Amino acid sequence: MARLAVLFGTRHGHARAVAERVARGLTEQGGDAALVDLARQQPALDAMDGVIVVASAHTSHYEREVVRFVRRRREALAAIPNAFLGISLSQAGVQRQDASAAEHAKFATDVDKLFAQFVADTGWQPRVRHDVAGALLYTQYGWPVRLILRRIARLSGGSTDTSRDHDYTDWTDLDRFAIRFAQEVNGLRSVPPAGHAVDGTPVK
Repeated sequence: MARLAVLFGTRHGHARAVAERVARGLTEQGGDAALVDLARQQPALDAMDGVIVVASAHTSHYEREVVRFVRRRREALAAIPNAFLGISLSQAGVQRQDASAAEHAKFATDVDKLFAQFVADTGWQPRVRHDVAGALLYTQYGWPVRLILRRIARLSGGSTDTSRDHDYTDWTDLDRFAIRFAQEVNGLRSVPPAGHAVDGTPVK
C-alpha cells in the first residue's frame, strides 16, 4: 500500500476541503493517505511514497506555513513523486465560460505569476502543478475580509453577492487528479530499483 501525504495550509477552510477530497480519492485508489495541516504539524517525509501540497492564494502569496515548510523540506519533496495544488480566484477566472480571450489570458497570467512567486519563495519546482479554482465564502468572513474579497471578485469576474457563498472548485476534476497521482505512485513503486531484477535479486 502506497504511503501518501496531503499537506495543506488554509485560512478559511476551503483548502482543507480540497485536501480532504484529494486524500479521500487517494484512499479509494488503495493508498494510505495522511492529511496534514502544516499550521499544526510538521511531518517527516522519509517514509512517504508520494506527497501532495495544497495551498490557497491570499494577496498574491500562498500560506506562510506552506511556504516555510516547503522551503525547508524541498530536497525531501524532490526525492519522491510530488504535486502542488494551488487554489486561487484567478483560476476561477480562467475557467469562466463568459470571459473574453483577453480576460482568459490575463487570468492565466495571474495564475502563472502566483506559481512563479511560490517557486521563487520556496526553491521547489514540483513535478506536477495542478491549478484549482477557489471559493468565495462570504458568510464566513469578517467584514474587512469580505470587502477585500468582494473587490478581488469584481476584478476576477467572481460573484459580488455577499449574502451567500460561491464555490468555483471543479470537484470532479480533483477526483480525476487523485486517480492519476495514485496511479503514477503505484506505477513507480512497481518498478524495481536500478541494478535489480523484478524479484529484487541483484543483476550481475
